[in-house]
Amino acid sequence: MPATQKPKLPFEVWALVAGGFAVALGYGIVAPAIPQFALEFGVSSFAASAIVSAFALMRLLSAPSQAG
Repeated sequence: MPATQKPKLPFEVWALVAGGFAVALGYGIVAPAIPQFALEFGVSSFAASAIVSAFALMRLLSAPSQAG
């Protein structure tokens, strides 16, 4: 391959990048906003925190299956 030509990344790499970006959005933008939505809709703080915890737990359980 000539030195001026950059190798193309496979589709799978881009799919993993998109998935990682979506998770980062979930943790960084959506999760901090959930308590505010809970107040607006009259949901308890416990229920809002349970949703964030369930999301984190599912990520933890599904991460080993993605590694192999």
